Amino acid sequence: MDPISLIAIVLIIGSASVFLDRKWRAGQVDGEKPPSLTDAKEQATSFLSQTSSQAQAMTGQAAERVKAFGSQANAQAASLGSKASEQVKSLGTQTSGQAQSLLDHFTPKKSTLPEEFRAWAIGATESEAELTKWLIDLGDQPFADFTSHVATFATSVGFELEWLVRGEFGKMPQLAGNAQQVVVNYLRACQQAAAAQAELDPFRTYREYTQNPDSRKSRVYGEHLLDHLLQAGLTTVSLSDFLGATSKAKQEQVLQAIQSAAEKDPAAFGQILKSMYAEEPSPAPQPESASAQTGA
Repeated sequence: MDPISLIAIVLIIGSASVFLDRKWRAGQVDGEKPPSLTDAKEQATSFLSQTSSQAQAMTGQAAERVKAFGSQANAQAASLGSKASEQVKSLGTQTSGQAQSLLDHFTPKKSTLPEEFRAWAIGATESEAELTKWLIDLGDQPFADFTSHVATFATSVGFELEWLVRGEFGKMPQLAGNAQQVVVNYLRACQQAAAAQAELDPFRTYREYTQNPDSRKSRVYGEHLLDHLLQAGLTTVSLSDFLGATSKAKQEQVLQAIQSAAEKDPAAFGQILKSMYAEEPSPAPQPESASAQTGA
C-alpha cells in the first residue's frame, strides 16, 4: 500500500470517530434519545462512503500532480542534458579550432620560392637548351636545396632572390636586367661545375693512385685500370712482360704503361676513368698474389 492511501484511511477512521462522538454528545445535551445502533451504523457508513470518495479524489489528484511533476522534471532534465551536450560539443569545436590555430602558428609554412624560381629560371634560360635541361632534370628536393644556395648568393651580391623572381624590380628595368644576368651567370657556373664534378671524382681517384702506387688499394686499382686500357686498345703491354719482376718493379711497369696510355689519347683515357668510377660495385682490394708474396 502506498503512503497516500494509508494516510487517507487513517483520516477516514479518525473523522468517522469524531463524527459519531459528536452525534452522541449532541443527543445527550438536547435530551434526545441516543440514536440506535442501526442508525449509528447507517450514519457512519454514509459518512465513511463520503469521506472515502473525497479521499480517493484527493489521492487521484495527488497522483496526477506527482505524475505531472515527474513528467516536468524529466522534460527539464532532458532539456538540460541537451543544452549541456550542445555546450560540450561547442566547447570541443572551439578547443579544436584553437589548437589547430596554435599549431599553424608555430609550424613553419612551406616556402613557394623553389617552384617560383624554377619557373623563372626556365624562362630566363630558354635560349640555352643545355642549361634549361639541367634545371628541369633536377628533382624537387635537390632543386629546393639549390634554390637556397642561389638565394644565399643573391644576398651576398646585395639583393634578395624573391625581389627578382616576383618582379619587384619592375619599375627599374635596367636593375632587373642586371640582376637577371647576375643570377643566370651563376646558374651557368653551377651547371658547368656539376658537369666538371663528373670528371673530378674519377680524376681524384686516379691522382691518389699515382701519388701512392705501392699501397694495396692502389695496386688493385692499377691492375684494374690496365685491364680496361688493354680492352680499349690504348696499350699493347702484355702481362707476360711482368713475369720475373719483383712486386715493386711490377707496379712501376704498370704505372708507366698507364701513364703512356694517358699521353697517347687523353680523351679516351678520361672516358676509361669515368666508366671505371661509375662501375658498381667498385673493385674491392684483393690479397697479394703468391708470386708477389714470394717476391717473384
